[in-house]
Amino acid sequence: MKVGADDDPGEVLVARGARHKMRVLEADVLDEKRVLALPSRIQDEFYAICWGKWFGQLWPCCILDPRDTGGALRSMAMKGLGREHLVVWLGTHDFSNVKYRDLQDFEGRKVKAGRKMSAKVRKEFQRAVEEAQEQIQLEPSQRMLHLWRSNPQA
Repeated sequence: MKVGADDDPGEVLVARGARHKMRVLEADVLDEKRVLALPSRIQDEFYAICWGKWFGQLWPCCILDPRDTGGALRSMAMKGLGREHLVVWLGTHDFSNVKYRDLQDFEGRKVKAGRKMSAKVRKEFQRAVEEAQEQIQLEPSQRMLHLWRSNPQA
């Protein structure tokens, strides 16, 4: 869109904003279709609390639904879609993609802090396990709200 001398600058900005919004909406629709194309067993894992391999150690995490993320997190989630889940690491609230095979059910499995962990990391690990135990009591839809409130960058 070229701006002429007789164009109202406000209208030009609105037009540019509308085009950007249309591109964002189109991307959302495409992301939605890609997520819905996943097998139901993968979609059913969204908001599950599980153990994930993080720096060689099992650590509690929550699997996120890419559609409930935005910006860089959504890009990261969509990049790994079909091979990896986007997770939030409990206790630290960091995010990363984790391969499906590196995730294990949280319930029924006891994991101890690694021997090589520093005292600080052991404390964070214990806090993460406690948070996972609290989260597992909530409905999956409530897990997302709690995690987003405690981490506004998401």
